Amino acid sequence: MGAEQQARPVVLVVEDDHVIRMILGEVLEDEGYRVVLAGNGDEGLTAALSESVDLILLDLNMPQAGGPEFCATYRDRGGTAPVVISTAAITAAVAACGAVGYIRQPFDLDAVLALVARYARPRKRVDGRD
Repeated sequence: MGAEQQARPVVLVVEDDHVIRMILGEVLEDEGYRVVLAGNGDEGLTAALSESVDLILLDLNMPQAGGPEFCATYRDRGGTAPVVISTAAITAAVAACGAVGYIRQPFDLDAVLALVARYARPRKRVDGRD
């Protein structure tokens, strides 16, 4: 893998709505991010713990390890990437996730890109993965 590709921040999108997941993936790729997609919380946890991700965009309400469960398990297993929650209703669950920010659904793509740009910074890799 070339140095240019290695330097791209990696964003994990965990979203159960296929259309939203694909749109976010395409928009973020077009903006220069490397994107990993997951369709539910369990898939997202697997990806978050096996990939070196720089930011997680997480749908709060989804089957198989929804937002709070995802966050608790991710942090318990040593995950450190910042999490941005995507939700239709801001609730105490957003704070419980320890999220660095949130995106209200339906979302404005400019707002999504602004949050991603703010928090998706390549982190120093200590495990040799990129």
